Amino acid sequence: MKKTIILVFGILMLISCQNQVILENQNIDAESLATQYFNMQLGWENLSCKRSVYSTEQYPEFLNKVEMHDENGNKVIFSELTEEQKKIFFDTWKQYNIEHMTKVIDENENVKKIVEIENEIFYDTANQHGRNIESEKDVNKFYEKYQKTREKYYKKIISNEVKKQRSSSEENTSLRFISDGEPLLLNSYNTLKNSYKKGRVLICSDSSSESGSSSAFLGHAAILYKDSVEKEQYKDVSSSTQYTISAWSDDRKITTWTGKKNGIQYEPLGYWAGNYVGSAYNVEIYEMNRISWEVGILTFLLGFPIAVHRDASPDEANRAVAFAIGRLNENIESGKYPYNLGGLIGEILSATPIQSKWHDYTCYCSQFVWRSWCAANIGFDFSGANPWILPVDFQLTSQTKKIASYKNK
Repeated sequence: MKKTIILVFGILMLISCQNQVILENQNIDAESLATQYFNMQLGWENLSCKRSVYSTEQYPEFLNKVEMHDENGNKVIFSELTEEQKKIFFDTWKQYNIEHMTKVIDENENVKKIVEIENEIFYDTANQHGRNIESEKDVNKFYEKYQKTREKYYKKIISNEVKKQRSSSEENTSLRFISDGEPLLLNSYNTLKNSYKKGRVLICSDSSSESGSSSAFLGHAAILYKDSVEKEQYKDVSSSTQYTISAWSDDRKITTWTGKKNGIQYEPLGYWAGNYVGSAYNVEIYEMNRISWEVGILTFLLGFPIAVHRDASPDEANRAVAFAIGRLNENIESGKYPYNLGGLIGEILSATPIQSKWHDYTCYCSQFVWRSWCAANIGFDFSGANPWILPVDFQLTSQTKKIASYKNK
């Protein structure tokens, strides 16, 4: 168990009307990007409460779900704190998360690119339609405008990606099909095998960019489901070996393989450790962890709460994987959980409203992995008020720990 002490250097203000839309090619530092991305979830909280996305009048309701305890280990709820304690905790909690996000953005160009775009889309919509929110009608209008803005941005992005990749894509179209015809990359496989642990999460943030798919641009997420792969050897595995579970569309223009279907399914190892056009490129492996904040009398007297990290237990990993396999089996039997990003991207069913992260009738990769871990313990819910989960959110949250990374191709 690790204790991380964060000093409060000053009052951090919530997002203000001075936040501007991020312009293309504008050089914004990692801390500013992190602050804007963090404040976005406060904006979503305001929207859900039918107030301006820029409101600073109330603390977010989801802070009551943040795990806290006193110096004796007794559970504490945010709403039970004094006003002074609430302010100290909020400032510390915000600073802690922004510092973590800043580090990730600074170290990962792919994460930075996605954060820039997501910030730009949100604040473009918020500056035009997010200031005067007073009714459900206003909220629905914001979502409608936000969805259209997403479609506009990502159509432009993907169009540019397709133009850049067209020549190489035409030459390598057959390589989008993952089969046993190409051997696994030895270094990639060894890194994955040596870091393999049931329940860990695989993330890539730039897979299949040649497919002309916005979901590919946003990356992919999967959960490791086997108890162990320690005894498996490189010579005994192939591109069709299965190590992971995730959710996919049945779009054959992206990555495909024999037996691929719509929805939750097992994935071929060639996606995560192969040399195919449709394979992941930058791969990162994450351990889920929970944070419980120590907010006892002494910590407040000293002026700072303490973030206590704990890695997921084997029992929690088992529960997360059991949930994942349960949904996989239901999808195989009845197609119960089809893949659908809905209005999140405006790519597959552009007329569909933005999907809630808690919905139970469709799924997408990162939402499915996140739901699996929330089923293990709600303490793994790092989403705050965000209405959905992107693969990049697993990288940005302080509730994951990067174990290893590697590049394919």
